[in-house]
Amino acid sequence: LDLDYSITEFIAGSITEDIRIMKSILVRLQALSALKNIDIDLPLCQSVIGENFGDLKIQKVTLDQIITYVSKKQDIKKRLLLGKVRRQEVALARQIIMFLGRELTGLSLKNIGLSIGKRDHSTVIHACKIIEDKIKVSSAFNKLIKEYKKDLKKYSV
Repeated sequence: LDLDYSITEFIAGSITEDIRIMKSILVRLQALSALKNIDIDLPLCQSVIGENFGDLKIQKVTLDQIITYVSKKQDIKKRLLLGKVRRQEVALARQIIMFLGRELTGLSLKNIGLSIGKRDHSTVIHACKIIEDKIKVSSAFNKLIKEYKKDLKKYSV
């Protein structure tokens, strides 16, 4: 199957317990695509996963949605967030993305790191620790992160 990365990410984040379940979802998607002569897209994936496993399995937010959201809110271009730039405001926005990715997507630390400029899983752990510490120390920062989480839940299925 030739799937868009966002679809692959959605399936991988939604079906985490058993590879056989993931394989059955892919087979079902391929069959529906062939029978109905339609492309496999995100709404089709959401409906197949929802039909077979209930809404609890469906990942609510993708990492790409988090990157786009934080990029707009922090007024930093996505290419800077995904690049090697180490300026403080860019690094903080990147750390926020990693933290929200860990909190909201259910993706592995390795996948989060790879998606954000091919970084190591230990970088994601470090970023999450920094954000957690900032949340404890600053009530304004805590409020900001809560606002981000609330806004990102609008991407819910």
